[in-house]
Amino acid sequence: MGGVSGSPIDSAEEKALVRRLDRRLLLFVMFGNLVKTLDNTNLANAFISGMEEELNITGVQYNWMVVMFMIGYLVMQIPSNMLLSRLRPSIYLPAMEFVWCVLTLSMACVQSVRAVCILRFLLGLAEAGFYPGIVFLISNWYTKQELGKRNSLLAVCGALGGALSGLIQAGLLKTMDGTLGISGWRWMFIFDGTITAGLVVLGYLYLPDYPNNTQWLSDKYLYLFVLCWASLHLGLGPAHVLGIVAKKLGYSAISANLFTTPDMIITMICGLCNGFVSDRLQTRLWCILVPAFFAFIGCSLLSVFVQPFGFLYVAFILAHAGLSSTAAITMTWASEILSSTSLEVQAMALAIMNTSSSLMFTWAPIVLWPVTGKS
Repeated sequence: MGGVSGSPIDSAEEKALVRRLDRRLLLFVMFGNLVKTLDNTNLANAFISGMEEELNITGVQYNWMVVMFMIGYLVMQIPSNMLLSRLRPSIYLPAMEFVWCVLTLSMACVQSVRAVCILRFLLGLAEAGFYPGIVFLISNWYTKQELGKRNSLLAVCGALGGALSGLIQAGLLKTMDGTLGISGWRWMFIFDGTITAGLVVLGYLYLPDYPNNTQWLSDKYLYLFVLCWASLHLGLGPAHVLGIVAKKLGYSAISANLFTTPDMIITMICGLCNGFVSDRLQTRLWCILVPAFFAFIGCSLLSVFVQPFGFLYVAFILAHAGLSSTAAITMTWASEILSSTSLEVQAMALAIMNTSSSLMFTWAPIVLWPVTGKS
């Protein structure tokens, strides 16, 4: 294995170890990223499914809900990864998930915009260390030849979570709205919290800890990856408001929720294929540049708000699929270079990358793509 030092392992033993890691570690991080994306996207789905009217959300209050999450996420990312480098992942990560499980369930009980903002801030604190933590963990277990496709599977599960969120909310809105006196959008948070509880159990039972790994890092690579990672996530921002744009253009809540699903499925397929091609050809650069070109076309069309909606929808897909495919390979490339560092430096570097991307979302939703509620 790439992250394990010591005597060589014969091929049969290594393959057996990889299979075991896939069943325990990879299964956990894939499912975890899916659940995390569900928890991240459910606010937008709830907003277009009745939350706006029930909580009387006005002006840019929705944007502040998004920003409050990102502030919490930003505050906790580096401290969380530093803790992770010193603690057992099999205990620390499930403990974080338990906290965000409770907070997600609490979102089903909110009665005011202020309560949503407080809970979103706390959710940001609880979720902050999960993604950089799992990337950090798998980069210490898999070799360069194994890492690209697994990071792509990780990204695909994130896209799948986004795709399922719209479908689940549409289904709950149609079948559960009003059941037990609970609104359909509140059932979404109950559903997501229950799924997160399953992730907690899975982590405690199956998540492994670290192999041994200590070496050095060149700072110039860190600066490059921080800049790239922040820029990528700034460009991904519009993908989070696709359903809301559709609703504001006159589509029904169910249709607006369903519009997000094809976008996520296409993004998922493109990300997976790009990861496999990157590992197969052993190239990271071209598997970043080609998707980025298509993303550039999509972002250019979005910048002029091209109409009719069909063209705008294609622009959303090009931007989302292109940038998400690029992001998975960028993180893989960063993990490969950082794999020659100590655990603490590696954890810090990955946390700084994700903190830089989170920092973009403390201002971009309000400045670049504000969502205005009822006036």
